[in-house]
Amino acid sequence: MATGYSFACNHCGHTVGTSGPWEFYRDSKGKVQPYGHPVPFSKEAEKAGIWGLLGDVFCPSCNKTEKIILEEYVRPVKNSLKVWGRKVTVLPKYNAPPCCPDCGGPVYLGEIEGLTCPVCGKGHFTGGVSWMS
Repeated sequence: MATGYSFACNHCGHTVGTSGPWEFYRDSKGKVQPYGHPVPFSKEAEKAGIWGLLGDVFCPSCNKTEKIILEEYVRPVKNSLKVWGRKVTVLPKYNAPPCCPDCGGPVYLGEIEGLTCPVCGKGHFTGGVSWMS
């Protein structure tokens, strides 16, 4: 189930929004495309199956939010219940926690509460779930 999160620094008010995880598939050229949630957005997505999950995550070192692949499967699955029921085999390179593609540091989806604000360096993020789909 995809979730959106909203956080704000309790000192300077800097805000961060993240969301995910979202199902994706790869098109005929191998490019990542949104699959749809809770049902496929297109016939192409339905035919391709769910290849994995991605999310809009926050990197405090870079102070930016970026869409990254959180996990990709050995084989695409046709049933989203297998994804959410964790009845999938994840490619080995996704067994470690995801990292920022730019700096290699940790990224966060919904666990930002309490992190030090990268803008002011004095406050901490507060907030949490803002929506669920």
